[in-house]
Amino acid sequence: MKRIFLLLIITVLISTNIITAGQNTPAGAGEDANSKKPADANKPKPTAGAKKEDKKDGKKDENKPKTIPSDPSSLKHNMYREIKLNTDFTLKFVNKLKTDKLEDAASFINVTYKDKDKIKSVAAYARDKKITLFVLDNKLNMFFYYITYEYSDDIVNSFILRDPTDQKLWQVKFEYDDKKNITKNEIWKRETVSGELKLLFYNTYQYYAQGKMFVHTRYDNNKEMEEKTYYTPQGLKKRYERYKGNGKLQYYTVYFYQNGKEIRKEVYSASDVLLEIIAGKQS
Repeated sequence: MKRIFLLLIITVLISTNIITAGQNTPAGAGEDANSKKPADANKPKPTAGAKKEDKKDGKKDENKPKTIPSDPSSLKHNMYREIKLNTDFTLKFVNKLKTDKLEDAASFINVTYKDKDKIKSVAAYARDKKITLFVLDNKLNMFFYYITYEYSDDIVNSFILRDPTDQKLWQVKFEYDDKKNITKNEIWKRETVSGELKLLFYNTYQYYAQGKMFVHTRYDNNKEMEEKTYYTPQGLKKRYERYKGNGKLQYYTVYFYQNGKEIRKEVYSASDVLLEIIAGKQS
């Protein structure tokens, strides 16, 4: 009887271990390790970079220009074929265009206004109405994609030439007398290395009583006089003087006219020796 009872106990214990062992045995145990691979083993895992890109989705580009002109049709505007620099470095818009003539122009200048004749911005556009490069002065290599204006008491105290990324390329600053004549302007240019604007040169102006320019003098960034030009009351160039770096006269030119047209100019040394006679341009 005792033997039968012990045999029953042993049988129960063996059955319990087998069940337990079966529960703890991992799936696939006993199979060849190379015969089955995890289903996700070859799936690419998201990287940190991918997550960052997802975070940017739907966000406004912080580097987008903030002052770039809007579409030409959105504000009061006029369109011109070109733009030029006046002697006092103000801007002159020439050859006004009509909307139906835009197709004939390879590019055009669009001038938008804040109110009445107060300019807000100037932009150069290609025929497809995309902003484009415009060279304002070849000698200075003065170019822009668009221009913004700054005012003080309804008078322009500065305009800024910019590139498509809103960076300043050039800036022209103005000073005035009581009659609102420009007495001084400063031309600033962006340095390639630092990216900062640096004074390139400046001009001063004097006027006749009726407001016509009498003398225009140019100085370098070290305040050394470079050149001086005299005008007649009719606005014709009368005399031009060129100076050395030390402010001493190098040579000068005298202009002669007939019926308002230049007939010749004579070039003299600083000691008044005639160096050259140049015939006027034939019309």
